[in-house]
Amino acid sequence: MFDKKKVNVVPEFMGADKFKQTNGVLTEPSSFQKLVVGLSPKLEIDHARSEFIRKLAESGPIVYAIRNRNIYDLQIIRMRFAELGLSVPAFAFNLSPYEAGSPGKYFRILGHKFKSFFKSQKLQEPVNSEIICEIMKNGGAPVFFLVDEKTSRDRYLNPEQDPIRILSNLQSTMSASIAVVPMFIISERKLRKSEPSMLEQIFGDPDDPGLLRRLFFAVRQWTVPELLIGDPVYLVGEFEEFGADVDWEEMPFKVRQELTERVNNKIRVNRGPVPLSRTEIKERVLQDPRVQKAVSSGEGDREQEGRKKAEAYVDEI
Repeated sequence: MFDKKKVNVVPEFMGADKFKQTNGVLTEPSSFQKLVVGLSPKLEIDHARSEFIRKLAESGPIVYAIRNRNIYDLQIIRMRFAELGLSVPAFAFNLSPYEAGSPGKYFRILGHKFKSFFKSQKLQEPVNSEIICEIMKNGGAPVFFLVDEKTSRDRYLNPEQDPIRILSNLQSTMSASIAVVPMFIISERKLRKSEPSMLEQIFGDPDDPGLLRRLFFAVRQWTVPELLIGDPVYLVGEFEEFGADVDWEEMPFKVRQELTERVNNKIRVNRGPVPLSRTEIKERVLQDPRVQKAVSSGEGDREQEGRKKAEAYVDEI
């Protein structure tokens, strides 16, 4: 049971203004923390796996990869890890300023963006790699989502913004390998059907539950959600494995596939086969060597235009 009075989800070192003004940095408790406590008072974590994460963080930088994009699940994990004394998610890739904190945080980031605009004439700032590096060196953990329909198009059209690409670039500045740990909160252990049931159409996907499904789980007491933790992927090891055979451009996709497969293995043990999502199918098609060859036949703007057309064709199909 969460004790909201004792749990501090924000590491002490993140009190400086530079963290508070940077988008994605989780410098505040969630604005709906009371709702999280009310609807999800329990989250089981295997003791052996939690101790494994603790030792992993002691040996080097750690990153969490949550299978589905779900801000609610991110907040549950923050609270539970803080309660257990584990490395707390302190930075989240691809979050809007409002998702990353309260309305106050949103306006601080907006004000900082306008100040930066008058200095550099650029409203859109790149991800702050220095901040992420500092968070990892101080024991905090960045987090990103593996199956993310909201940002999959942006990652495909702008590969340099892929969280795995950014982390891979940061790896070259660190002596220890970055360990990326895939995870997933399982709330429903019934075997998934290929076609969604009427209940799913009303209440939403049990693997990516909305508010109605959360209320349903809260009322139904016989199933306690559990955090499934897959085996980590070490970025240094991926450099060595893919260096000779796989192009640098392909590496983020290969790493994402490996992370998804490792957490899916945990889901299979608990529930059975895991159907591919629309996002996963789309990314596999776009990363097919033949599609990649056709897209990369142009240069600069022509390649970007080719990516947009390929993405639009797959979306239509």
